[in-house]
Amino acid sequence: MTGLPLSVRGVAARLGGRQVLDGVDLTLAPGSLTAIIGPNGAGKTTLMRVMAGLVRPAAGTVLLGERLLASLPARERARAIAYLPQGGSVAWPLPAADVVALGRVPHGGGPATGRTDPAVSRAMRATDSEAFADRPVTALSGGERARVLLARALAVEAPVLICDEPVAALDPRHQLAVMGVLADEARRGRAVAVVMHDLALAARYADRVAILASGKLVAAGTPQAVLTPAILADVFGVHALHEERPDGLLVLPWRPLAPGSV
Repeated sequence: MTGLPLSVRGVAARLGGRQVLDGVDLTLAPGSLTAIIGPNGAGKTTLMRVMAGLVRPAAGTVLLGERLLASLPARERARAIAYLPQGGSVAWPLPAADVVALGRVPHGGGPATGRTDPAVSRAMRATDSEAFADRPVTALSGGERARVLLARALAVEAPVLICDEPVAALDPRHQLAVMGVLADEARRGRAVAVVMHDLALAARYADRVAILASGKLVAAGTPQAVLTPAILADVFGVHALHEERPDGLLVLPWRPLAPGSV
């Protein structure tokens, strides 16, 4: 299953009696990396979980290609959509390579065959995690563990890849490297979505940017169209430096705006 879009249409969701998403329409297109940004509490993680089939929306539909996501058998959905949750953890002291090999379970693989599975090797190489393949994942630093969990998602080799804040725990070099990996996955034809707070990385690597605020999609389009000073001031309450460069768009939050000044 390759080259399929994942779409939400009119999606609404409630958690704990609170409206978290309200009429969201968004499509993750094959060959494109979509950055989903927004203030804290905007509904970004809930949207990712709806897209991954982990939260059933109160209204609206989720489509993989032309098929309702809810109609897919669990195993087929697990092969089609790889999901990396925010702040993922591992309870058992498995070797890192075995954790990555869990990404092959939807395909009938797993830790028993992981050491010889080319998908596991590719994923660990892409995330620069080969050096600690034999170390217990519980003994790794937060950044090392984050790279292993990303490798597990990559090892699924699903046509849709959804990552919730995959670079939050990483140092600057690995933030850039991981975003480069995700951009490469999109160029190979996958539909990739990334929740993030770093506007500079979103501007640098995303093909499209979607901004959520108070559960609503307030803007979606190219970084140049969406990451404008006016929109960033309105949604985030910040003054941002904004510069078109030969190698891409530079966006840098510079100072908070006074309440009511937008």
